[in-house]
Amino acid sequence: MSSRAPRNPTRRNRNIGTSASGHGGDNRLVIPSRFNGPIWYWRDIGKYRTAKRHVCGREVSFVVETTNRGCVHACTVEDISFLLSHVPLQDWEGLTLFVLRQPKRKEAVLSGVWGRLAYGGEVGRPQDGMFRGPAIFLESTEPDFRFSLNASMRPAARTEFERLLRDGHSITRKGPRFSVQCSLETIRNTQLYRTVLHEIGHWADWLQKVERPVAMPDEQKDEYEWRRELQERYDQRPPQEREAFANQYADRILLKLTDSGVIPFPRRLEFPDLDPADFVPGLR
Repeated sequence: MSSRAPRNPTRRNRNIGTSASGHGGDNRLVIPSRFNGPIWYWRDIGKYRTAKRHVCGREVSFVVETTNRGCVHACTVEDISFLLSHVPLQDWEGLTLFVLRQPKRKEAVLSGVWGRLAYGGEVGRPQDGMFRGPAIFLESTEPDFRFSLNASMRPAARTEFERLLRDGHSITRKGPRFSVQCSLETIRNTQLYRTVLHEIGHWADWLQKVERPVAMPDEQKDEYEWRRELQERYDQRPPQEREAFANQYADRILLKLTDSGVIPFPRRLEFPDLDPADFVPGLR
């Protein structure tokens, strides 16, 4: 009879106690969400005020979330309204909601963005009246925050890096990374003159490629299902193609408005129905 000990599989499994076997998974830094999937967390807004402006005969709604942690909204409601009044009307048809959002701390760390476009959905609290439809979101930031970028960049990242330089951000090389120092003025340049125009470019692309060519049939009464089908059709196009369209649109409108003297324009600090502390550093 062999004196060899029975096989103990735990001694041969090198993954035990490592992340490969799930160890530490519960301690991962993740963005909490009350919704069914991580993509929806940015619709979750806290205390907010609302405002309405009339731009070129259209009523535009603004949802302004109360800021905290020293953050402010770099773009004011009047800034966005003025810029919107110089953008071709057909390019933002149906896009009449802007959300100035205060990101949570984990969101800023793990998924910081200048802004984004929602092609549909709901925003707000039922007791205050929900806002429905497409919306452009712009995120508040600290007025002098800093971030870093890898100095080794692919062509798309290099193009974005050059745009940051044109926006006026102070950029210095530190070993294998670039340190980007922002200010309230340069953040506004990026969000107002680039991000807003870029997201409108996405919406113009949506209108041209799916919504106008595929009108909702008269017998189809469920608009939600119709818009879901439009989203699926739009998402079938390569992301690079969609991004290229939005970038080219933003560059074209930016050049046109710059040549005509519309932009740059001074920050419009008028708050007839909003809290100035959400926009002006040091007031809260």
